Amino acid sequence: MKPYILAITAVLLLALGSWWRSQPLVQPEQLAPSDRPAETHSYRWQPKRCWFDVYWQPGFVCGTLHPPAHPPPEHGDFELAVVIIRAPVPAPDTAPLLYLQGGPGLGAGLDERGIEYWLDWFSHGGLDRDLVLMDPRGVGHSRPALTCEAHDRYSARVLTEHTPVEDELESGRALLARCFSELMHGPTNFQAKHYGTQQSARDIVGLMSALDYPKWHLLGVSYGTRLALAVAVQPEVREHNWVRSMILDSVYPPERGGLMAWPREFTQSLERFFSWCEQQPYCRAELNDVEENFQNALAHLRNNPVAVTVPLWRSGSRKSVIINDHRFIAAVFSAMYQHHLWPEIPRAIDAALNSRSKGMALLVETFVNSSLNPGLSLPAFYATDCRDHPPGSADEYQQALHAYPQYAHYLQYAWEYRGCIHFPPAQSTNNASVTAELPGETPTLLLAGELDPITPAHWAQALAEHWPASQLKILPARGHSIIGSDDCVHRHFNDFLNQPEQSWHPECLEP
Repeated sequence: MKPYILAITAVLLLALGSWWRSQPLVQPEQLAPSDRPAETHSYRWQPKRCWFDVYWQPGFVCGTLHPPAHPPPEHGDFELAVVIIRAPVPAPDTAPLLYLQGGPGLGAGLDERGIEYWLDWFSHGGLDRDLVLMDPRGVGHSRPALTCEAHDRYSARVLTEHTPVEDELESGRALLARCFSELMHGPTNFQAKHYGTQQSARDIVGLMSALDYPKWHLLGVSYGTRLALAVAVQPEVREHNWVRSMILDSVYPPERGGLMAWPREFTQSLERFFSWCEQQPYCRAELNDVEENFQNALAHLRNNPVAVTVPLWRSGSRKSVIINDHRFIAAVFSAMYQHHLWPEIPRAIDAALNSRSKGMALLVETFVNSSLNPGLSLPAFYATDCRDHPPGSADEYQQALHAYPQYAHYLQYAWEYRGCIHFPPAQSTNNASVTAELPGETPTLLLAGELDPITPAHWAQALAEHWPASQLKILPARGHSIIGSDDCVHRHFNDFLNQPEQSWHPECLEP
């Protein structure tokens, strides 16, 4: 699924509704539970009739995974939604592909619209093995669901107003604090210790032990790559040698990212893109100096915001939003994820300089719809992200801003209004360097985009240097999520799964 941008400022914190259908529509196949020993089978698998309807109905397996409810508070009371799309003609090794989506806090897309997407994704990729999808704790069809409806309503409303960034952050933080309190003291009994990368990894190991597959392939995208790495080094996984191979697309290692690194990564991503863009004909046709004009556009929009009307993809209605400087910088950064939007960036900069809404419309449309994505759970995001990164200090963050001051005006409030203030500090085990413990000789394909703004290619390069069993492919002129944006890779990644020990380089990737 296409990844969504998270916060630069309050607008990015908007980030970038599923519910159980009351009547089951698709009759699933039955999948035999595992007969593995009890010590590796503490999770319970419960088959269910599927809650979606599709035109093309291959073999489906639907169900819920139930973590052990005792002893509390380690596990709590959860049920995690799972959908398995059966391969019409299974591959010889029979190992399924488990897809781990980005986020954290994003669901797998297990509603009717999402399943249609996965069927197309499955078919276009020529997948010859079962595809396994699971909603993590708190999101999608998993229960309990972690939602902040008041914050979601505010996110939609504030886009229609010309509001200073600090006011947006203050209002957003107050709503989040109220939401977290209600979740913690209400029926949901939300506790951050029930979430996080390590807990999600244990849930996936529980799924592996509960289902009767002898081996698994893992495909992680963005945050899903971090989760895949955590799964691959779990003791049970190593003991049973469950992971046959991994594909890590847009690599996000455990020691990377976090608030303290944000000023550097954000600034360098913009500089890298502008430097590249100035060599492209479509950039030169619009602007002479892209970065200088970008800065001028921000200064102009700060006092001269522009109203832009865009369609809302889910409802089919239209919405008029106010694009000021901090929303424009968010929209440009969001567009950097997807290379098909790159020609629109210089066009939008020129339009912003001249207060024209038309030239900004496509970027703003994508940004608004991504920001208002109902599939993201902010409580689940923070409960995971805050535990994955050390908290740092106000002084450390100010030092990071001083080192990269170019966009400090838009990043300076991130520490004061950080969502992690509501959660326990990072766990040292979650923040250990991934290079200290890699999944041995597991054949792994690392994919990176040359201009990925959020998981830069040098992260994958650094990982590959410490991992002889991996193959690294950096694709020029690509952004985030290679399989989701490059047709050649999408059509041929299954070749790697069939022969993971072999060198993978499809002919269509040749220059």
